[in-house]
Amino acid sequence: MRRASLFLTLLVVPTVALGAPDLVIGPPTAEELEQQLASSEAEVKELEGERGELARRLAERTRALYRLARRPVLPAGEGLSAFLEHHGRVRRLERVVRQDLETMRLLDERIQAARANVEAKKNALAEERARLEAIERRRKQLEDRARVFAGEMPSLGVAPLPELSTYGGSIVVRDMDESLSLGFASLRGRLGAPVRGTFRVRDAVRDGGPGLEFLVSQGAPVHAVADGRVAYADRDPDHGRLIIVDHGQSFFTVYGGLSAVRARVGAFVAKGEAIGTADASGVYFEIRQGARSLDPRHWTGL
Repeated sequence: MRRASLFLTLLVVPTVALGAPDLVIGPPTAEELEQQLASSEAEVKELEGERGELARRLAERTRALYRLARRPVLPAGEGLSAFLEHHGRVRRLERVVRQDLETMRLLDERIQAARANVEAKKNALAEERARLEAIERRRKQLEDRARVFAGEMPSLGVAPLPELSTYGGSIVVRDMDESLSLGFASLRGRLGAPVRGTFRVRDAVRDGGPGLEFLVSQGAPVHAVADGRVAYADRDPDHGRLIIVDHGQSFFTVYGGLSAVRARVGAFVAKGEAIGTADASGVYFEIRQGARSLDPRHWTGL
């Protein structure tokens, strides 16, 4: 029996090299992996809770944006300033919604990474358990072999295979196009006129804001002075048939006194693109930042 014990000791106990360091840091143990897995699963749960709260706020803000964007302003006769103030509120709420969507996209990426980390921890734990079970099976085999040397019959046993589990689920991120931001402020002093060819220009005031009136022949094309997106296209008591172009950064250009419009609301218009035709009374042109009127001569150089 002493011979069997000595044989088992020689097989199981690893050899320690002379001069080896006293402390050797090895891979994490099964207990450590279980703790890491629990921590990673708690992180996923916390992130999913944050996402649920963000989704609730985003739904409320989206509904508010939908209601605000559908509210008519100019048709009710509230004036151009009221429309631009209303449009500014819509744009601010749009920025908040876009920020929420970007936060959700980043949060979804963190959740995806945390779930992948959970999966990796589960796989590592399963591998470690399988390794420990293999060691245990090998130990039993050595014990049985030692008993053979001692004249005893081996006691054979088969250890169960480790149970593997998977973590399901996927994340879909919805992108949203960024709003127009064209650096309109850099065009100050070199904006140009909304009409071409021969024309006369005079100062004018509409709805309390300074503007310019371009006297051209009826039906002459009216052009966008900079890239932008059409924010409004309809009639107004003070401006007649009217187009408002949003150039980003809260800058707008106003084109009144049109006999016809050639651009629809929401459409992108490039600098120099014809957006309408002049009426017999002339084309009224105005520049605003938010609801504040700007001196158009400082911008056009006229």
